[in-house]
Amino acid sequence: MNRHLRKFRFAMTGSSARKLKRGGANLLAGRAINRRFFPLTGAELNYDFDVDGLLETGCLPAVRVEESNTARIDTLEAYVANYLQEEIQQEAAVKRLDAFTSLIDTLIGFWLPAWQPRAKVKETRHPKFYFFDPGVVRGIGGRLREPLDEEERGRLLET
Repeated sequence: MNRHLRKFRFAMTGSSARKLKRGGANLLAGRAINRRFFPLTGAELNYDFDVDGLLETGCLPAVRVEESNTARIDTLEAYVANYLQEEIQQEAAVKRLDAFTSLIDTLIGFWLPAWQPRAKVKETRHPKFYFFDPGVVRGIGGRLREPLDEEERGRLLET
């Protein structure tokens, strides 16, 4: 029994759930609550934002606090190079970065199951993978320094 339940509160963060699982770490089953943190929302930005700007560089807090667009791009490029390549590609989870979308453990996206109104319908439906941030999508694609075009804008709005 935890006698100090209300006296102490801890937040444990980390970026490599795979390393913890592989190392056999005690993940505090039953004593920890998992929370997912997403990029900033409209309410957190006081609804003061430019949609195209958010589509270009996303809503990660470390990116949004940068004053210039160049600094935002530099931060995203570093995130893609340091986290995505080091944690995902170098961990041999995938051979190519464009194929890692099936790894939910990386916390960079999630699968949305296909909606099926009736079980009797024989149409084939497939789940869709959504990245957690449009700026990261552009960073993975190497498009951060290119202008946002209409086709890309539509795909990013789905994210």
